[in-house]
Amino acid sequence: MPAVQAMRCLALIVATWPATVSAQDAASAQNPVATTETTAADCSCADDLLRLDGRLTAIEEQLRALGIRLGAAEAVQGTASARLDAVEGQVAGLSEVLTAGSKTHDGVLLRFALGVGYLASKGSLWDDGENDSGSRWNHIAGGGLNIAVGGSLSEHFHMYGEVNGNFPQLFAFGLGLGGYFADNWFLDVVGGYQLLIAGYGAIMAGKEWWIGPQWAMGIALRGVVYGGLTAMGSPGTLWTLNWTSTYN
Repeated sequence: MPAVQAMRCLALIVATWPATVSAQDAASAQNPVATTETTAADCSCADDLLRLDGRLTAIEEQLRALGIRLGAAEAVQGTASARLDAVEGQVAGLSEVLTAGSKTHDGVLLRFALGVGYLASKGSLWDDGENDSGSRWNHIAGGGLNIAVGGSLSEHFHMYGEVNGNFPQLFAFGLGLGGYFADNWFLDVVGGYQLLIAGYGAIMAGKEWWIGPQWAMGIALRGVVYGGLTAMGSPGTLWTLNWTSTYN
């Protein structure tokens, strides 16, 4: 019997139970056969109700099992979400490690500067004083290569030692201090000694552009004042326009 018919049967039994009992008592006294048939019908409805109750119980168990499965699925989802968050955190941390110091001035400083320009000197570079040329200023082409090796003192300031292979200086070494400012402009000052001649002081200012996480290239103007450039110890100045390449 369908579930709807069973429910209707249950409602009918509840509604008519008192009258049915009274009628059955009266009828059973008059007609025992009819009473037996009514009792059989009641038993059939009771069996349907039991079957319906069994189905409802089975449905409840299925729903309970489904709830357990949903709970397990939510737990798995939560675990997967936590693992995903952990992986994202590790990726972010690795990215920070890989990009640490990227396009910032820190750590080792290595700079190459190659320049061309002109030299102004009082007296001939090779004058020994016999030609009486020490009062004249001479202007000739100059330039060379400058290599600086050092490190950053902070994000904006650095210190280094430099070696020069310039004309007419030939060979010199010095100690420099400088800094980077907004938009990668920089300014350096250097003091040193040119081999076998005299001391020198230099200033270099320029701008560089990043070409990688640590490398930058640019241009700079460098001026050098020599204490004794000529054989007679006369002073001189060298101005060069330089191409720079810096690792920092």
